[in-house]
Amino acid sequence: MMKFVFLALLFFIYYIAGMYESPALMVLFLTQFLLLVSMLPLARYLNRRLSVCFSETFIRAEKDRPYTWRLKADNRGKLPVGRFALRISDGRKKRRVYASAAPGESILAFEDTREHCGIFTIRADRLKVYDYLSLFSGKQRLHDEMRVAVFPVRYAMRLENADSFGSADSHLQSPYRAGSVSGEIRQIREYRDGDRIRYIHWNQTARTGEPWVKEYEEEQNGQYSLYLERRAGQTPAAFDAYCTLLDALLSALLAAAGPVRVLWREAQYPGIREFYVRDGEQCRELLYFFSFWRRQPG
Repeated sequence: MMKFVFLALLFFIYYIAGMYESPALMVLFLTQFLLLVSMLPLARYLNRRLSVCFSETFIRAEKDRPYTWRLKADNRGKLPVGRFALRISDGRKKRRVYASAAPGESILAFEDTREHCGIFTIRADRLKVYDYLSLFSGKQRLHDEMRVAVFPVRYAMRLENADSFGSADSHLQSPYRAGSVSGEIRQIREYRDGDRIRYIHWNQTARTGEPWVKEYEEEQNGQYSLYLERRAGQTPAAFDAYCTLLDALLSALLAAAGPVRVLWREAQYPGIREFYVRDGEQCRELLYFFSFWRRQPG
């Protein structure tokens, strides 16, 4: 569009200069004509000297909250690139992002949001580099992609033991809280990384010369097993609700009883698969696995 406007203006000046035999307007016409001719090789030069790719191949985000993704622009020429357009697609729609690049390597930040949970692959397939008047452009074919894992916003959920519900000291009385030692000793076993010093069986440790710990009944009873049913073909809204509830439930179970054993059955694998969630990071890993299995297109 800019090119046609510039050409129309150029011919208009030429027409007026010829009609009124104005040397000044003819000089203006020749200046603009030379400028037009010089823009085409300039666009090609800038295009050959510029390369653009995603700065990160994997980023995390939360549903409906802004997240930042970055491009790495490498301008190997001595002239700055005033404007370039990168066409990106996420499987459902294509759009362009515009930026400029100074000589050298630079990182360009962009902000975006996602309205649904899941894994989204963003692909960059074409780069257009414009001259300083945006009359001509050089084009490049790209094959770069970035994966965005979108998690639900974390909500607080509280679980309490039914026997102590309503008590002012229920958080102290519940045998399902990690660190409770009010029950009987179930067994004595060798020390593992992460075991608390307070559980060490000092007599057995002194006899063997190796650390041993006491394992209480409540510790075993306090570990929850969560059985999940996975369904294909869920709508984005239904999948969002599933992820939000699962994330809140796992967070509450971690706070109340410690590690959670998650089990599910898959058609392509025999038997039951399991995953242990010990902290918030592993909770995100489980959600990522389920999102990858679902493979939302966008």
